[in-house]
Amino acid sequence: MLRFSLTVVATIALLAAATPASAQAPGRIELRALAGAAVPLGPSDFSDRWNPGPGGAISVGYSILPHTTLSAELGYSRYPEAPLALPVISGTVRTSSPPTSLWSAWLDGSRSFLAGDVRPRLHGGLGVVAFGASRTGFGLRLGVGLDVPVASHLALAFDATFAHAFVPSGTGTYALDTSYSYLPLRAGVSWR
Repeated sequence: MLRFSLTVVATIALLAAATPASAQAPGRIELRALAGAAVPLGPSDFSDRWNPGPGGAISVGYSILPHTTLSAELGYSRYPEAPLALPVISGTVRTSSPPTSLWSAWLDGSRSFLAGDVRPRLHGGLGVVAFGASRTGFGLRLGVGLDVPVASHLALAFDATFAHAFVPSGTGTYALDTSYSYLPLRAGVSWR
């Protein structure tokens, strides 16, 4: 976890030192489609029971200032169950559970920079996260991304985002023991 934290801090420092990207006119629309894997991070009953699984997202953004975009994103991840690591005792077998799904809707703010021909991005936001059909809560996230232009309005997009979801317990209250962290690692395209 310390290595991950240091990597995030170093990335933020590099982004802050980068030269601002070429002007992105306010009022410009950005569309983004990403796919990849989502890694469950914690708590242990979440990360030990479920394996990383496929995921994806689509978003639409609106440039409010040069280099600054507000966006809305809809994401989905599916986590297959991890194999049972404990020995079977006295003939009882834990039945396999179907994969669990995670739907998310985010409102994000992002800031882009220029580093050569690529555009690093720093983004963060608030959202609603639903685990399966019955557990819905709110979330916070912070991420880094990289857009590599391939045409005048088209770029390859790479994204890593740490997300933390607060889900109410059975009593309806929010607590640290009912929160979940996950890391979507995705690639796709961006059009602006």
